[in-house]
Amino acid sequence: MRIFAPPQKCDHNLTLTQLCALRSITVGGWDEDAAEHIAYDATTQRVFVASAEAASVSVVSIADPTAPTIVDTLDISTALATAQCGNFAAESVQSVAIATSTSYSNAIIAAASPNVDETANGYLAFYDASTLAFLGCQQAGN
Repeated sequence: MRIFAPPQKCDHNLTLTQLCALRSITVGGWDEDAAEHIAYDATTQRVFVASAEAASVSVVSIADPTAPTIVDTLDISTALATAQCGNFAAESVQSVAIATSTSYSNAIIAAASPNVDETANGYLAFYDASTLAFLGCQQAGN
């Protein structure tokens, strides 16, 4: 994952339409995994990176964009393997998103895990974006 900045944050003479790379961070094994999808929460200054190979979401702090740091990992497989979530066997995370609601004080992370059987439904796992607490799950279409 590479972090870019506008010209005024860079040491180079750039035009207003250019960006410069500040820093990069490797999330997952090099050449083994991929940042399939990412989501950004401006309030916590965290990037949530869905793993293409594992049922997890890496939480990367970019509070200091010149020094991105992996601060936690959301274990989607453990959260979805509960009776509450139908003992779903998550093998990967297909996408991740951030949602806000006026009825909930923090943003909510939604991570989608597909079913191994492509004709069956997958599950969404929901987390609090500030505390990273697991909030629940919901069956979702395939």
